[in-house]
Amino acid sequence: MIRLLIVFLSLLNIANANALQDAIDKAPSGSILKLPAGVYKGSIVIKKPLSIIGKEAGVVIDGENHGTVIQIKSSFVTLKNLTIINSGDRHEGLDGAIKVFKASQCEISHCSIKNTLFGIDLQMVKNSIISDNNITSKDFELGLRGDGLRLWYSNDNIVKNNRLIKSRDMVVWYSHGNLIEGNYGENNRYSLHFMYAGKNIVKNNIYKHNSVGIFFMYSQDTIATGNVIQSSIGATGMGIGLKDVSNFTIKDNTIIYCAQGLYIDRSPFEPDTHDWIENNKILYNAEAMHFHSLSENNIIKNNIIQG
Repeated sequence: MIRLLIVFLSLLNIANANALQDAIDKAPSGSILKLPAGVYKGSIVIKKPLSIIGKEAGVVIDGENHGTVIQIKSSFVTLKNLTIINSGDRHEGLDGAIKVFKASQCEISHCSIKNTLFGIDLQMVKNSIISDNNITSKDFELGLRGDGLRLWYSNDNIVKNNRLIKSRDMVVWYSHGNLIEGNYGENNRYSLHFMYAGKNIVKNNIYKHNSVGIFFMYSQDTIATGNVIQSSIGATGMGIGLKDVSNFTIKDNTIIYCAQGLYIDRSPFEPDTHDWIENNKILYNAEAMHFHSLSENNIIKNNIIQG
């Protein structure tokens, strides 16, 4: 694939809603658009392999409080070193900063997302990288914010070193084979919420002052290791929850200052399976482990329970 380097000049820094979209439409597939500092007003849609990279700090794409700021409808798209602000606020439209749809081999990295309802929304996306992004939602009540990161039917992705602050949830639904590593979440609702997901790896994440640290539901064949969950808030603030899950390994995690350290409900769920809970530090929680409904065939060993 031939790559063409395009450097935008200051002419494009004016408040022209169509200038950036026009440049995208005219660029050959595989082009790299390097943007100088400035505010690029208006939402954009990318329908071809393309890279948009902030040449320097201060490259802002402003959605002007309408819809989703950037929509990606192609594989092999890269967004890097951008500030993305001001999506719409409609939940039914999943208004947000970036929506990627039916794509693979995409990368979104080193972006700052502010005042958008949802952050990064991956729908049927595979083999892509989401890394080193800072994400906050709109300044709404917790339940009315959008999710900072969403994986929906999205497999074999790397989600690494992102910071989600004052968002709602990070969700991984119907998504398999993903690596969730080194992320930080604070003042959210569910730091990380899985449903109907399998063969994911969750490691070395830090979650503080959220309602729930990590909650796994209706999932299987997943490893959670090296995570730190601290000070989950409220009377039922939870560290790690397991609901109807099978063949899980929960190992070498630290859960501290929560109302409930581990919540276990009908897990393992599938017959003739086990869940392994070992070598965790469960410290100074109001309740170290809470077993709800029938939960048997767990292997629980070598955990430190204190306080």
